[in-house]
Amino acid sequence: MADYIAKKLPRFFRVLVFDEVHKGKAKDTDIAWAFQVLARILPTITLTGTFFGGLSTSIFYLLYRTQANVRTEFGFDDERRWAERFGVLETVYKYEEDEFGVLNARKRRRLSTKE
Repeated sequence: MADYIAKKLPRFFRVLVFDEVHKGKAKDTDIAWAFQVLARILPTITLTGTFFGGLSTSIFYLLYRTQANVRTEFGFDDERRWAERFGVLETVYKYEEDEFGVLNARKRRRLSTKE
């Protein structure tokens, strides 16, 4: 329906009012994609009671879809860069020392980063 409106009726509606907008803040859901299609062609008013989920990336796609300045500075898959700039990242290094590894006896290092 959103694609049809965008292609066939782009000037039929004057404004998009989207209630419960937090349902459209995921990266890849049908609601999020429909919201993105309509938000690109219409001035948008968003309503929600739970805008922020605690992590900076929880609002990235919502802002990406509604704010032109966010789209200018960040690409669609730049949630990691967004988190580096506006969030807090934790990097965990784990060193494992095995006398006899599967293939050799070297120290192993694991690196994980999370927001």
